[in-house]
Amino acid sequence: MRAADLQWPCEGASLRGPTRPGIVAVSCPVMPFNVDVIRNKPNRARVWVTGEVDIATAPALDDAFELIFEPGVDIVVDLAGVYLFDAAGLNVLARLAGRLRDATGSLVVQHASPLVRREFVICGLAHLLSAS
Repeated sequence: MRAADLQWPCEGASLRGPTRPGIVAVSCPVMPFNVDVIRNKPNRARVWVTGEVDIATAPALDDAFELIFEPGVDIVVDLAGVYLFDAAGLNVLARLAGRLRDATGSLVVQHASPLVRREFVICGLAHLLSAS
């Protein structure tokens, strides 16, 4: 998938970058949501998500993962700036984890707030959370 082919969930959403190879950012001006992706090694990507991940913004998160998905890639997702993460976001990460597992890659979620961590535990996705 090419960045130009993506459909963003909110009016005025935009793809910033890539300013350098491997760096992509998505912002949504009418909702508090942002995702930044840095791919500094061929088989590793780091994703920072901020704001609300819900039914309106989860498709943009899914699209950002689609841009970096390939067999064998290890993805680290930092949720330190996320204050709402609902079932739509959990679904995106659960599907991504399955795809990565089947493709010998991995997914780790870091810095989730206690509230967001609780949602992962309730939904049976605690194995994706790092100890930090």
